[in-house]
Amino acid sequence: MRQDREEEHADQRRGARPARRRCPAHPTQHPARGRTHQRRRSRDSGQVRPRRDRRRGTDATDDRARQRPGRSQPLTERPWESGDEQARWDGYLLADGRTLRNRVGATTPEMLREREDRRVEARALTLREHGLPATYDLAGLRAIHRHLFQDVYDWAGDVRTVSIRKSRDGWFAPLDRIEDAMDAVATYLRDTDNLRTLDPSAVPGALASVYDVVNQTHPFREGNGRVQREFITALARESGHRLDWTRVTLGRPGYESENDQASRLARTGDRGPLRAMFARITTKAGAIDDHVNDALRLVAASRPPSTARPSATAPAVARVNRPAPGAPGRDYGR
Repeated sequence: MRQDREEEHADQRRGARPARRRCPAHPTQHPARGRTHQRRRSRDSGQVRPRRDRRRGTDATDDRARQRPGRSQPLTERPWESGDEQARWDGYLLADGRTLRNRVGATTPEMLREREDRRVEARALTLREHGLPATYDLAGLRAIHRHLFQDVYDWAGDVRTVSIRKSRDGWFAPLDRIEDAMDAVATYLRDTDNLRTLDPSAVPGALASVYDVVNQTHPFREGNGRVQREFITALARESGHRLDWTRVTLGRPGYESENDQASRLARTGDRGPLRAMFARITTKAGAIDDHVNDALRLVAASRPPSTARPSATAPAVARVNRPAPGAPGRDYGR
């Protein structure tokens, strides 16, 4: 030991850097920085324990898992499905109480709106390009919602579990009336063969009535407007009509759009403005469109029956009133 110290002193006098001694408790030495270390192992299992964050004393793996709240991993828990009304309402929201839980990493309503619009528009393009088998009932609405919002919400395609309203006195259908309301729509459309048996002059008024019922039902926590627009546009095509939504007057800041105002009045029992709007935006398809409609109807009729199972919570009468399989609709979006 004395000889080692003398050699170190001699090296220092010559300007040489002394070699770093290894600590007996840490037998391995870092090859690049000369730092000694030893991986910590559990006394019981011998497994390497997770690295600890020196600043906060937390596991680094836990820190990484928390740094992106609401990212695209599906939730293992669905808090909006359990508890009382307030607990379910809070279960839809992030900790700020304003932003819906989402799969796009949005932490403010403004951020969510921007990211949602971008992804839903992309899904709407694929819907119009490839279509979805159409059934004009609650299952059909759920299929559209699931397709459009699958990248944004874990509850895409699921019926809401809370009561919602448009304004202070504008409550939408109670939870226990959603299926009944949509069963009434399905029965009416089955009886009219998806409006094909109606006189063409009666189609705009029928579309307005169906639109009003679907709008007042509002089956989803978010995204109802876009879903019902795809739904009613596809229904119009069943009877050989088009809906030109560009003719609807948009709202200015502080003012309602024509659609919002007409829908609000319809909730009070006055469907006049809504019928007037549909009379203006509904047009008869041309000869080429009729030919395409007939071809698509034949394709839809040749599809095998759907293997989808009815909801376990739906009452028996709701399943009986579904549209007859012999009169299938065409595709949503095409």
